[in-house]
Amino acid sequence: MSCSLRNFALFCLIGFAGLWVFTPSHAATVNFVFSDWADVAADPNFVGEMGAKLITNGVPIDGLTVKITGTSAAQYAAFLDAPDSGILNSKYAYLDSQSGGNPAGLGVCHEINGSKQCVPSNDDNVTVGEVLILEFSEQVTVSDIVFRDANHHLFSVADLGDFELFIDHSYVGRKLLSDPQPGNDSWVGTIFSFATDDFDAISDLFLGDEDQLYLTELAAQGTTLPPSAVPIPASAWLFGSALGLLAWVRRRATG
Repeated sequence: MSCSLRNFALFCLIGFAGLWVFTPSHAATVNFVFSDWADVAADPNFVGEMGAKLITNGVPIDGLTVKITGTSAAQYAAFLDAPDSGILNSKYAYLDSQSGGNPAGLGVCHEINGSKQCVPSNDDNVTVGEVLILEFSEQVTVSDIVFRDANHHLFSVADLGDFELFIDHSYVGRKLLSDPQPGNDSWVGTIFSFATDDFDAISDLFLGDEDQLYLTELAAQGTTLPPSAVPIPASAWLFGSALGLLAWVRRRATG
């Protein structure tokens, strides 16, 4: 009898310990505030306003890193037609700092000087004929996104501009810059590419604010964070009961 009770108590301990130790944690939502990357040198990878062939956050934030590159619409279209050829990142991803107290964020620049500054200085946003590419270290779900126009202002309902979205190099569609949120759409993937206005257009004689954008911030949630030791509250009293039962069995066996 005591042997059966002891085995039962041991079984309960093992089962409840498993519940205690292997409860999965939920992946945190990471806010990538690119305007802060340009304005605050809080990380050795970021020195304020700058351009580079590759910009990355280096040290993972809650398990996520992101690589940022820029290219031309023509070269991106060629890559979509022949993926094996790879993407020629002929442009520079660019972090633009605030102006007049208004933040900017990520853009694309054709040329940078020895100080990593855009030349000319007004060619630092994503405009017609350019593509901004973000590649995350794992699959993410994008839940929030903020764009600003050429003058660093938020887009309003009156703005007619839109952008074209590609996820994992598959065309998703056009989204309004004044209301870019995923909403009921599922923005799930590893690589997110943003092109402004007409993707296939290479030049435009009448560029307006709605044809130029900065990616100011983006919120993404990863999917593969490991389990953590988080107890299930409802099982705690059962765990204690199993310990008490095992102690009682031992006392009877030695009494």
